[in-house]
This record gives sequence, C-alpha cells and structure tokens, in this order.
Amino acid sequence: MSLFESQIAQLRQSLSGRAPDVCLETASENARRWPRSAAKQMILEQDTGTELGNGSLPSFAAILWTETPGLVTDGAVRVYGQDIPQIAGSDGAKSRPFGKAVLLETDTIPANELFAAFEKMDAVRFDMNLDGYMLRGFTQRNREWSRVSAGACRSGFSFLTLGSELIRDYKALPFVKGAELLFFTENALIRTLAPLMETCAKIAGALNTMFENISMDCKNCDAHAICEDFDELRRLHRRLAPE
Repeated sequence: MSLFESQIAQLRQSLSGRAPDVCLETASENARRWPRSAAKQMILEQDTGTELGNGSLPSFAAILWTETPGLVTDGAVRVYGQDIPQIAGSDGAKSRPFGKAVLLETDTIPANELFAAFEKMDAVRFDMNLDGYMLRGFTQRNREWSRVSAGACRSGFSFLTLGSELIRDYKALPFVKGAELLFFTENALIRTLAPLMETCAKIAGALNTMFENISMDCKNCDAHAICEDFDELRRLHRRLAPE
C-alpha cells in the first residue's frame, strides 16, 4: 500500500536544499558490526557521553514504508546536524534534540496483516541491544529518547553505527527489501519536520484503531479526522470492514 508515499515525497522535498553532514550509501555492508548484549543496557546519567531526545527537548521517531521500488535508498545513513562523537566531544551540553526517520521498502503486505507487520517494524528498535546504547521507553510512538555511554563514544559509536545495525535488523524481517536511516540533531530542522512526522504518527495510530475495532461507524471513531485526509486509509478501512 502507499500509505506513506506522500510523506516520503514531502520529506525529500523538505531536505532538498540541505545537504547531510554525514552520508554513507552502503552502511550495512561496509560498517563494522557493533557488539551486542544479551540484556537491556542501563546507562546512568554520570556514565552518559551523549543523550538524544531528552524528554525536555524536541524529538520525533517515525517509520515510513512503501511498496514502490526506488523511493528508498537501501543501506543509506544520513545525518543532519552533529554526529554522536562531535556531541560527546563538545564543551557544552551533551543532550541534543533528536529526530529519526526510518524509510523502508517492503513487499506487498496483505491488508489484514498490515498492522502486525508495522508492529514488527516498530519492535526492531526495542529489541536491539547494542553495548553502550540505551533506548528509553516512551508511551508516545512518535518520540525517542536514548543514551550512549561515554565508553561507547570513546570507542567510536556514531550514527553510522546505529544506522547500520538498525538496517541489518530491519532487513532481517522477511517482508523488508530495503532500509534507509535519517538522523537529525539540528534543532531548527527537527522543528520544521515535526508536523510531518506527527502526521506519520497519526496514520500509524489510525492503523492501530482500525485493527483494534473494525467498524464503519467513522463519525464516532477517534481516527476519523486523519482518515478523512487520506484516501488510502479509507480504502484500507473498507477492505477490512466486515461484510
């Protein structure tokens, strides 16, 4: 389905005049693997080298997927703003606003399997236990708060590291054909992209509502406003609704 193709196009347009500060096109193949832990990491404030998306700072995290070939640059990791080593080595605050956009090319996913597939995509970030990296929990799907330990920063942990490991895990999902990671630490750009990413979160929320309660009582549905704006959501709803 083409749920996020418009948002992918808008994201590309928003970034068309802004070259990334770091860009690698074949990250998952060329980047060295980072050690993984059997357990979740716990990084205390005094052991933190870099903190991203602290609850008091702007933050977004979104997954945008498409079945159309060519819209996703497989293996690409792009960073807009300072990379993790620069933040950790700065004289100022080690906390930064943070944005992350995951762009995925997928196989055709049957309508009745769409939300289950999305849940598997979303779980990747929580299931990946990298040494020296801690993802803090959020009740809001569209935010992300993480810490990188000072030791990991000294050992060279960067967004290339994080992006490469995420790409490997996304592509381990049987229906994912390609993955691209965009990271943002520039405050102005994060604020500019926030409304678009909020729309992506609302689309994901509408999917959740649909699959929890398949009903055609649209006027009394919490997702009514967002569905009214997107033909693809309405078509999906009609396909899922009981006869």
